[in-house]
Amino acid sequence: MDFINIDTIKIPKAFTDSKPKENKIEKIRNYCQKNGHIDKPIVIRENGKGSLLVDGYIRYLVAKELGYKTIPFIFEDSLYSQHKYIYGKFKSCDKLYIWKVKDSIDVKVNDTVVVQSKKSKGIVTVVDIFTLDGMKNVYYYAKHRDVIKVCKEGSVCNATK
Repeated sequence: MDFINIDTIKIPKAFTDSKPKENKIEKIRNYCQKNGHIDKPIVIRENGKGSLLVDGYIRYLVAKELGYKTIPFIFEDSLYSQHKYIYGKFKSCDKLYIWKVKDSIDVKVNDTVVVQSKKSKGIVTVVDIFTLDGMKNVYYYAKHRDVIKVCKEGSVCNATK
Protein backbone atom coordinates (compact mmCIF):
# COMPACT_ATOMS: atom_id res chain seq x y z
CA MET A 1 0.00 0.00 0.00
CA ASP A 2 1.22 3.51 -0.82
CA PHE A 3 1.26 6.37 1.69
CA ILE A 4 1.19 10.13 1.13
CA ASN A 5 2.23 12.99 3.39
CA ILE A 6 -1.07 14.21 4.78
CA ASP A 7 -0.01 17.88 4.61
CA THR A 8 0.43 17.71 0.82
CA ILE A 9 -3.20 16.77 0.13
CA LYS A 10 -5.42 19.51 -1.29
CA ILE A 11 -9.04 19.45 -0.15
CA PRO A 12 -11.79 20.55 -2.59
CA LYS A 13 -14.19 23.25 -1.45
CA ALA A 14 -17.06 20.79 -1.86
CA PHE A 15 -15.60 18.84 1.09
CA THR A 16 -14.64 21.79 3.28
CA ASP A 17 -18.15 23.20 2.88
CA SER A 18 -19.73 19.94 4.11
CA LYS A 19 -20.13 18.90 7.75
CA PRO A 20 -19.63 15.15 8.28
CA LYS A 21 -21.85 13.49 10.88
CA GLU A 22 -20.15 13.12 14.26
CA ASN A 23 -21.12 9.44 14.58
CA LYS A 24 -19.27 8.64 11.34
CA ILE A 25 -16.20 10.56 12.52
CA GLU A 26 -16.37 8.76 15.87
CA LYS A 27 -16.62 5.34 14.20
CA ILE A 28 -13.44 5.91 12.16
CA ARG A 29 -11.69 7.54 15.14
CA ASN A 30 -12.47 4.52 17.33
CA TYR A 31 -11.24 2.12 14.64
CA CYS A 32 -7.97 4.03 14.28
CA GLN A 33 -7.38 4.23 18.02
CA LYS A 34 -8.10 0.51 18.47
CA ASN A 35 -6.14 -0.75 15.43
CA GLY A 36 -3.46 1.93 15.02
CA HIS A 37 -4.24 2.67 11.38
CA ILE A 38 -6.88 3.96 8.94
CA ASP A 39 -9.34 1.24 7.84
CA LYS A 40 -9.02 1.87 4.08
CA PRO A 41 -7.14 4.27 1.81
CA ILE A 42 -8.32 7.68 0.69
CA VAL A 43 -8.67 8.30 -3.04
CA ILE A 44 -6.67 11.09 -4.65
CA ARG A 45 -5.82 12.36 -8.08
CA GLU A 46 -2.94 14.38 -9.37
CA ASN A 47 -4.20 17.47 -11.14
CA GLY A 48 -0.96 19.26 -12.00
CA LYS A 49 -1.24 21.39 -8.86
CA GLY A 50 -0.80 18.57 -6.36
CA SER A 51 -2.73 15.68 -4.85
CA LEU A 52 -6.47 16.39 -4.74
CA LEU A 53 -8.70 14.42 -2.37
CA VAL A 54 -11.53 12.69 -4.23
CA ASP A 55 -12.93 10.35 -1.60
CA GLY A 56 -12.22 9.68 2.08
CA TYR A 57 -12.71 13.12 3.62
CA ILE A 58 -13.71 11.72 7.03
CA ARG A 59 -10.70 9.39 7.08
CA TYR A 60 -8.53 12.38 6.19
CA LEU A 61 -10.04 14.49 9.00
CA VAL A 62 -9.55 11.74 11.59
CA ALA A 63 -5.96 11.14 10.48
CA LYS A 64 -5.21 14.87 10.83
CA GLU A 65 -6.89 14.97 14.24
CA LEU A 66 -4.90 11.96 15.48
CA GLY A 67 -1.62 13.45 14.27
CA TYR A 68 -0.88 11.02 11.42
CA LYS A 69 1.94 12.29 9.22
CA THR A 70 1.04 9.97 6.33
CA ILE A 71 -2.14 8.26 5.16
CA PRO A 72 -2.73 5.31 2.79
CA PHE A 73 -4.02 6.31 -0.63
CA ILE A 74 -4.92 5.00 -4.05
CA PHE A 75 -5.21 6.67 -7.44
CA GLU A 76 -8.11 6.18 -9.83
CA ASP A 77 -7.39 3.80 -12.71
CA SER A 78 -6.95 5.63 -15.99
CA LEU A 79 -9.15 3.02 -17.67
CA TYR A 80 -12.10 4.94 -16.26
CA SER A 81 -10.70 8.41 -16.87
CA GLN A 82 -13.07 9.06 -19.76
CA HIS A 83 -16.09 8.84 -17.44
CA LYS A 84 -17.68 11.85 -15.84
CA TYR A 85 -18.53 11.76 -12.14
CA ILE A 86 -20.44 14.04 -9.79
CA TYR A 87 -20.24 14.88 -6.15
CA GLY A 88 -23.81 15.11 -4.92
CA LYS A 89 -25.64 15.34 -1.66
CA PHE A 90 -29.06 14.42 -0.43
CA LYS A 91 -31.30 17.19 0.87
CA SER A 92 -31.31 15.61 4.34
CA CYS A 93 -27.54 15.63 4.91
CA ASP A 94 -24.29 17.41 4.11
CA LYS A 95 -22.19 14.32 3.28
CA LEU A 96 -21.02 14.14 -0.31
CA TYR A 97 -21.29 10.99 -2.37
CA ILE A 98 -19.88 10.09 -5.79
CA TRP A 99 -21.95 8.92 -8.77
CA LYS A 100 -20.92 8.02 -12.30
CA VAL A 101 -22.67 9.96 -15.09
CA LYS A 102 -23.53 8.25 -18.37
CA ASP A 103 -22.16 10.02 -21.43
CA SER A 104 -25.69 10.59 -22.71
CA ILE A 105 -26.68 12.66 -19.65
CA ASP A 106 -25.97 16.38 -19.65
CA VAL A 107 -25.58 17.45 -16.03
CA LYS A 108 -24.56 20.77 -14.47
CA VAL A 109 -23.64 21.95 -10.98
CA ASN A 110 -26.80 22.67 -8.90
CA ASP A 111 -28.92 20.30 -11.03
CA THR A 112 -31.28 17.99 -9.18
CA VAL A 113 -30.72 14.43 -10.38
CA VAL A 114 -32.14 10.97 -9.77
CA VAL A 115 -29.41 8.53 -8.77
CA GLN A 116 -29.29 4.77 -8.44
CA SER A 117 -27.15 3.08 -5.81
CA LYS A 118 -26.79 -0.65 -5.27
CA LYS A 119 -29.91 -0.80 -3.07
CA SER A 120 -32.14 2.14 -3.97
CA LYS A 121 -32.85 5.30 -5.95
CA GLY A 122 -32.68 8.81 -4.56
CA ILE A 123 -32.63 12.49 -5.44
CA VAL A 124 -29.47 14.55 -4.97
CA THR A 125 -28.18 18.01 -5.78
CA VAL A 126 -25.02 18.15 -7.90
CA VAL A 127 -22.24 19.96 -6.02
CA ASP A 128 -19.33 19.36 -8.41
CA ILE A 129 -18.53 17.53 -11.66
CA PHE A 130 -15.19 15.96 -12.51
CA THR A 131 -13.44 13.51 -14.78
CA LEU A 132 -10.84 11.12 -13.50
CA ASP A 133 -7.77 11.92 -15.61
CA GLY A 134 -5.29 9.40 -14.25
CA MET A 135 -6.98 8.59 -10.94
CA LYS A 136 -7.27 5.05 -9.56
CA ASN A 137 -10.16 3.30 -7.86
CA VAL A 138 -12.82 6.02 -7.71
CA TYR A 139 -14.59 3.55 -9.95
CA TYR A 140 -14.63 1.15 -7.00
CA TYR A 141 -16.53 3.67 -4.87
CA ALA A 142 -18.93 4.63 -7.66
CA LYS A 143 -19.38 1.30 -9.45
CA HIS A 144 -22.89 0.78 -8.07
CA ARG A 145 -23.86 4.44 -8.17
CA ASP A 146 -25.19 5.97 -11.39
CA VAL A 147 -26.96 9.18 -12.32
CA ILE A 148 -30.17 8.09 -14.02
CA LYS A 149 -31.65 11.40 -15.15
CA VAL A 150 -31.61 15.15 -14.64
CA CYS A 151 -34.82 16.63 -13.29
CA LYS A 152 -36.24 19.52 -15.28
CA GLU A 153 -36.21 22.86 -13.51
CA GLY A 154 -39.57 23.63 -11.94
CA SER A 155 -40.85 20.06 -12.23
CA VAL A 156 -41.46 17.54 -9.48
CA CYS A 157 -38.55 15.11 -9.33
CA ASN A 158 -39.57 11.55 -8.52
CA ALA A 159 -37.04 8.80 -7.74
CA THR A 160 -39.56 5.98 -8.20
CA LYS A 161 -40.08 6.39 -11.96
